[in-house]
Amino acid sequence: MQSLVKREETNLALFDRSGNNHPDLKPRPDKNHDLFDLLQFDSIDDRFQDIKSSYADTCTWLLQSTEYLHWCDPAKLAQHHGFFWIKGKPGCGKSTMTKFVYKEIRSSFKEAALISFFFNARGAALEKTTVGLYRSLLVQLLQKYPHDIPELEVPSLVQGAVDERIKTNRLILQQLLGQAVHSLERREVIVIIDALDECDEDEVREMVDFFEQLGEVANSYGRRLRVLFSSRHYPHITIKRCVEMTLENQPGHSEDINIYISNKLKVVQHGDKTQTIRKEIREKASGVFMWVVLVVLYLNKASDHGQLHSLRQKLQEIPSDLNELFRNILMRDSESLDQTRLCLQWILFATRPLTPEELYCAILAGAAPESSATPNIEEIQTTTMEKFILSSSKGLAEFTTSHNPRVQFIHESVRDFLLKGNGLGQLGEHLEFRSIGQHHDRLKELCSRYIKSCESSDPWQYPWYRLSNLFPFLDYALDGVLAHADASQAEGVSQEEFLQNFNLRIWVQLKNKLTNDHELIDATVNKYNLHRRVTSFSDPPPFAARC
Repeated sequence: MQSLVKREETNLALFDRSGNNHPDLKPRPDKNHDLFDLLQFDSIDDRFQDIKSSYADTCTWLLQSTEYLHWCDPAKLAQHHGFFWIKGKPGCGKSTMTKFVYKEIRSSFKEAALISFFFNARGAALEKTTVGLYRSLLVQLLQKYPHDIPELEVPSLVQGAVDERIKTNRLILQQLLGQAVHSLERREVIVIIDALDECDEDEVREMVDFFEQLGEVANSYGRRLRVLFSSRHYPHITIKRCVEMTLENQPGHSEDINIYISNKLKVVQHGDKTQTIRKEIREKASGVFMWVVLVVLYLNKASDHGQLHSLRQKLQEIPSDLNELFRNILMRDSESLDQTRLCLQWILFATRPLTPEELYCAILAGAAPESSATPNIEEIQTTTMEKFILSSSKGLAEFTTSHNPRVQFIHESVRDFLLKGNGLGQLGEHLEFRSIGQHHDRLKELCSRYIKSCESSDPWQYPWYRLSNLFPFLDYALDGVLAHADASQAEGVSQEEFLQNFNLRIWVQLKNKLTNDHELIDATVNKYNLHRRVTSFSDPPPFAARC
């Protein structure tokens, strides 16, 4: 199905701003320096920071496991070529374990070149693609070892400067990463990559093949390269030589769950009742740490509400399957279901992760349109917005810890449940029968509603920075009204009526007020071919300078 966008003009490489986390380490002033600046992006380290660190006294068993010791043993390198793959069920704690291993290696192997990437399907585009992975790994190497890596042979140069197109080309990025890794022949190189299942399967297969080739070359030259992968069991990707571990089957992992329950469950009952509850939690969890965390939280809340007498019954009623637990959480009460529907739809289908302020206004635009774009938004504290979002999401959303926080699901398994486990269908309004295109069409309508509400509040009286503060969702709404319409039409939902009624002049004026970027505005108008398709504004581009 044809979309609104002229696809050949679409440029997805939007993240090219600096994200240097170590300002004291800079590549030497040569083309490596230009490459370093080119490849950075804002969210380069966000996922690692958001993963919760391991609970006290947990995860340490891994360091003494046979699999880990084999991976670390140089004498066994020929057997596994340096590959160690941790696999596990959704929510069993793979990312937390991977972060623990990263910290341990960083403190124990100080001379090794340690680099990492944590895929994040809930994040920005570069957080869930191998382009983002290659760029991140290259930035880390150029940042940490500026004088150890000779000038890389960049395949494409324009008048001596690094070509911008490099940052979107997977094959070129692979070549550059291969050069950088092989140039560190005096150092052991350790690569840690988490959540392979949160990236496109074909891209991951290509990436695994690339690292296999790196491992074979390193092994043939006697160099030390070790790679740690972590992922779910599906999709299964075959690798020739590798040490594998199934996390939920490890006795140490079961003991970690015991430790967490013993320390976090605040229920105190006489006799052996508390021990019985702890044992039942452990057995029902089947190795899924996320299930344990949610159930302990629920039982503690019930205990605080004076329901000690029925705790065991409540535990027995809680489903042992993670999807069923999410369903139970959503349907536990019917309070504010409209807000819940909108909250989950926005987190699922927004074209980028939203800030708490944006999501707060987006939910109100649908659930309480009379309050969606009023200037008193500045009077509402951030903590109030966050409480509103947590309540609307039934606790299934959280806030990232980055300098510019975003809202995401507490775990990727929540997204799986909503999209693949008919989770949305539990919320009524026949959401289970809606196509992806219909969801995008709904969000397009809400963006349009917010823009009209803003327009009626006389936004022209404010300078751009004041306008942005008063209407936090406006920037997204202006971009989203077109992006969601495009996504909707691409899925077969006609947008002809929307285009006929779309007020392009107002859109350009508001966009110009916020950004003052005439080239960006004209590029957007051309991208969606609006000057030919919108009847309410017939002038040809460029528009921005004249509106």
